[in-house]
Amino acid sequence: MASGIYLQGYEHNINNISSRLASWVNFMHLKELKESNLSNIRVDNSLSKTGTAIFIEGCVNNTISNSMIAYADQGIYANSYLSTEGLLVNNTTIAFVNKAVNLDESTFVSINNCILDFITNRGVYATLGKNLVVSN
Repeated sequence: MASGIYLQGYEHNINNISSRLASWVNFMHLKELKESNLSNIRVDNSLSKTGTAIFIEGCVNNTISNSMIAYADQGIYANSYLSTEGLLVNNTTIAFVNKAVNLDESTFVSINNCILDFITNRGVYATLGKNLVVSN
């Protein structure tokens, strides 16, 4: 699966990353990532709204903050192959996507102070998970 950035491991701090109109399948692929922070991420994937901006599988206790995600099929997608636990999405704008945040079997997810704008299908879609908090 073609990804612009593939991350795996512990305690990464990823700041100030930008991609404009690159048509990634997944701009960022986070697999088994633990205790990491992603901030100031800017992704404008494709005007045709294809691909996923941030694809997450099997990650634990990570933060996505102060970011802008636009023009993708899915903004943030945590799949069910490897369940994700402990995800904080904070102060992030997700716009012009079909699904802003898609969570399969994800637990302890908090979405705070985010703007979900011009969403064509669902803002937050969660299946088979627990402890989801959406506020402000």
